[in-house]
Order: sequence, then C-alpha cells, then structure tokens
Amino acid sequence: MVFVFSNWFMVSLLCTYTARRRWQESKTYRGTLRHIAWISSKLSHPSRVTLKQFSVLRVSWLSMTLPTTSLPRQAKRSIMERFRSAAYGRDGFPAPLSNGKYVLCSMQRYSHLSWFCDTKSVAEVIITWHIATSLLEATYPGLPRGGTSPTDHHRTVETKLSKYCSYLVVFHPELLPDDRECTERVYEDMKTGLKEALGSRWNYYLGSEDARYMKMMATNQDKLGSDCWDNTMTMVQKGIVLGNVLQGEANGDYGAVWNLLADLWVELIVCVAPSSGDEHVKRHEEALVLGGELITLLWALATHTGVTRPPSTSSVATPVGEDVEEGVRPCA
Repeated sequence: MVFVFSNWFMVSLLCTYTARRRWQESKTYRGTLRHIAWISSKLSHPSRVTLKQFSVLRVSWLSMTLPTTSLPRQAKRSIMERFRSAAYGRDGFPAPLSNGKYVLCSMQRYSHLSWFCDTKSVAEVIITWHIATSLLEATYPGLPRGGTSPTDHHRTVETKLSKYCSYLVVFHPELLPDDRECTERVYEDMKTGLKEALGSRWNYYLGSEDARYMKMMATNQDKLGSDCWDNTMTMVQKGIVLGNVLQGEANGDYGAVWNLLADLWVELIVCVAPSSGDEHVKRHEEALVLGGELITLLWALATHTGVTRPPSTSSVATPVGEDVEEGVRPCA
C-alpha cells in the first residue's frame, strides 16, 4: 500500500502515460491515475504536490516561515503537455527545452522580450522574471478566489510557479541545473540589487510589501524611455524594467500577458528538471527519499522519459517559422 501511494509509483505511472500515446486515450488508465491521486490527497500522503512560495516583495528569509500552496490542476496539465512536446515535438517540429526563449519567440508579439533570457544562468533568468512577475501581480491585485476564466487559471499558474522557482534559487540551489556556487552568487547578487533598489536596510529587512513595491517601481525610470536595453543593468534592474514593460503590455491586452507568463513559468520549471551531472542526480535522489520537492518529481519524470535539456539553454530561441519582432532591440 505504501508503494502504491509513493512518489516513485506515481512518477512511474505518469511516465508510462506520457510515453505511450494509446494509454493517453485509455479511460481505464486515466481513471486509475485519478483514483490514486484522489486517495493520496485524502490520506494526506507526501505524494500530494505542495509548493513553498518565496516572493521578493515579502519579507520572509527563513524557509520554515514561507507559505505553502498546492500545485494547480491547470499547471499539472501544462507541465505534462510540455514534457510530451519536448519528447515528441509539436506540430511536426522539434520543441527543445529552453530558459524561456522558446515560449517568447513562439509568440511573435513578445519575441523582443527574449533579451531578458539572454544568459546561460537559468537561476538569473528565474530571478529576473520573478521580480517582473511579482511587480505585475502587485500592480493588478485582487485575483478572485475560485476564478474560472482562462485568465484566472493562467494567473494562478504563473503566480505559484514563479514563487516556487524563486524559492528553489534561494533555499535549494543544489536542485537546480546550474553549478551550485553560480546559483548562490545569483542569490547574493539579488540581495545586493534589492538593497540598492530599496534604498535602505530598513526597507530591505522590515519594509512592507507596498513600500517595497513603490520603491522598486520608482527606480530605473531613466532606462524605460529608450528603444534598447542597457547591458550594464544588474539582474534586479532588469527585473524592474521588465516588470514595467509587462505592465505596458497588460494595459493593452491583459489576458495575453498572463497567458504568456503561465507558459513561460511552465517552460522554466520543466527546463530545470533534467539532470546536469552526477552530483545533481545524487541531490535529487536524496530529496526524493525524503518525500520530494516538485522539481525532484519532475526530475524523475524527465529521467524516465528521456527528456533532456540542450547543452546551452540560452541558445535555444526561435521556433521554426518565427521572426523577431522589430521595435525594441538590445543595446550593442
């Protein structure tokens, strides 16, 4: 009974479901998955997927004090679909994992934002987009509980995955594919950048969410009027500038921006799942024995299905047939 409701068994079932198309059409197999998941949740078994939530706008630097939430059903479906497309392609074309560029360049109107993914450090991409996402959420507060529109679902997905990915950077760098020291440097750079943006140690350690938001939105105004991005910007500055850009996009098409962010955060969580070396495998195996983070369950899924990450995720960008949008360009 313990094995049937274990993470390993659930991963095995999901891998089989992902790998075999005829099983995806089997009502019996789908019903088995649903029943096991339902019983597991009723028994409060560790295989129920929960996520720790870290936000740069909230003062909570201890893991034990972080809020915990469940993985939305829509996120589960989107993650499984991304694994399928990574394994088998999409519409007859390859769909390699990326650090977000694939998603941005598959939506031509947002392809210019791929500059904010132009780094080999996936941890840096996570923090940059987390800052931008958090600022956008604060600009448009009041998401109704239980909202059922597509935009509600997209916003729920991106909010929870954004905060979970940033939690991994801050508290579990060993579970990310970057070199651990590199990820820890990203975290230190984030703290330094936040202190500069917030203006004082008081705002950094004790400032309210509203105060942090206002301080961050008031910075980098000189960089918003240009038609190009400044390569001298720090990671935090990039996140703030990107947040302002997303707000402008949301003013024009609110739903499309949340759809973009939901797809981007699904892309990132799947991108960081495959193994990057023996030490990385060891850390995930240790985490899985303890019950497992979501990222560890996805690592096991990637291992079983053979989904891998290209050697340099920053180089995976434009899907077949898409051109980069003109009008906003990176600085030379």
